[in-house]
Amino acid sequence: MGRRRFSIALLVAVTIGVSAAAVSWAHGSRRSSERRQNDQTSFTLVAAADIACMPGEVGVPPNGRPNGPDNCQQAATAALIEGLKPDAVAVPGDIQYERGRLAEFLGSFGSTWGAFKPSIYPAAGNHEWYDSPNGRGYFDYFDGVGRRSGRAGARGHGYYSVDLNRYWHLITLNSNCTTDNALIVTPVSCRYGSAQERWLRSDLAAHRGQCIIAQWHHPLFTSGPNQGGPNDISARAARACLGRG
Repeated sequence: MGRRRFSIALLVAVTIGVSAAAVSWAHGSRRSSERRQNDQTSFTLVAAADIACMPGEVGVPPNGRPNGPDNCQQAATAALIEGLKPDAVAVPGDIQYERGRLAEFLGSFGSTWGAFKPSIYPAAGNHEWYDSPNGRGYFDYFDGVGRRSGRAGARGHGYYSVDLNRYWHLITLNSNCTTDNALIVTPVSCRYGSAQERWLRSDLAAHRGQCIIAQWHHPLFTSGPNQGGPNDISARAARACLGRG
């Protein structure tokens, strides 16, 4: 986020398992204890953000710092993902630098992480939202050029949800809630009473009894240089809603 570039800022692989006993209890179902013990399912989810440098940027920066802001390792991290063989990949923002244009996606992210596109559930970061109007290149890449909806949700909205399997429900929110940069000309509000917040409440109500995972780009808390930014603060409404969900 911000103006710094990292690849990768975060890579997390989690295998999440839930027994049918827990889900059956949530829905009031009755099963024998033996079947409950044996009916176990697992799902491997990899989460990563701040992924791809602009096309043509490779290797370590000229100043020689191996962990500098232009250390482009999208190919190496793609290899890590491939080795993990995940069921799904969540990418919560700043997926493609610098402005998330379609040509940038095709020239960098697509040539490395593109192999996982059928398994990717993206969330828009500020760099995706820099391509006006409302993340055009981001939606063109994940949904299809000019398509009104697809893997990244409805064009221009940036929030959606999906069942990963019968037990796990993934909610993706758009934390570009206000203008913290002149390049973001059309933020999507997440304040109390906004369309996004009302949608979130409705989605949570419709999926009671499932295990919920939520992703968005701007952190509620951070020790980084962007701490206290307006979008970090705006995310509190969504976080509070999820907490009450």
